[in-house]
Amino acid sequence: MTGYASSSVQAEGLLVDLELKSVNSKSLDIKIYLPEYLSVLESELRQLILKNISRGSILFKIKV
Repeated sequence: MTGYASSSVQAEGLLVDLELKSVNSKSLDIKIYLPEYLSVLESELRQLILKNISRGSILFKIKV
């Protein structure tokens, strides 16, 4: 369960970079890095990850 994905989206003059890394692990460890003004999304993103992934070390980044 090791993986890496990244993507960039440009809309209305903004460039958004997304990055997701996972490494095999017996437990679930989620680290989410967001710009401060998007911190209200952290709980929702964490729940989305929990619904789809049961174990591993997960790193999710959003850069604007």
